[in-house]
Amino acid sequence: MGGIRNPGSGIRSSSESGIRAPVLLLGYGNELRGDDGIGPAVARAVEAWGIPGVEVIEAHQLTPELSDPISKAGLAIFVDAAAEGDSVAVKRVLPDEAAGPTAHAGDPAKLLGLAKLVFGHAPEAWYVTVPAPDMAFREGLSPEAEAGVAEALERIRALIAG
Repeated sequence: MGGIRNPGSGIRSSSESGIRAPVLLLGYGNELRGDDGIGPAVARAVEAWGIPGVEVIEAHQLTPELSDPISKAGLAIFVDAAAEGDSVAVKRVLPDEAAGPTAHAGDPAKLLGLAKLVFGHAPEAWYVTVPAPDMAFREGLSPEAEAGVAEALERIRALIAG
């Protein structure tokens, strides 16, 4: 990607913290599958920053129930492990308006579409993926995934700052 684009207007700014708020970060994945735990690891790191106006949700997978907090955000950031690729990727996500009600909403675009359909609002959203070279049954991240997490955190800090 040629860099992170400056997001459009409509996102409120928190004068106290200097961030665009409200921000929702969703880190998801299975921590019992090695590097698939990247999303939860990033979520915990962002939560530890303690930035006012930033809410963090750590999940095993994306579910329809998440459409409610997503609909209340001004900016949503989804973080997941990527089985393919060799670098951290940051991509804009648009709502999949054809999503409709479903028992599963395991993809950010569909979840955004569901938020818009049910609650009338889908925030600006970004999808951050980190290469996950080792998704074997084990706990903990590989050194490659740890390096990717560090890079992802830098990119996420920039997204939050706007």
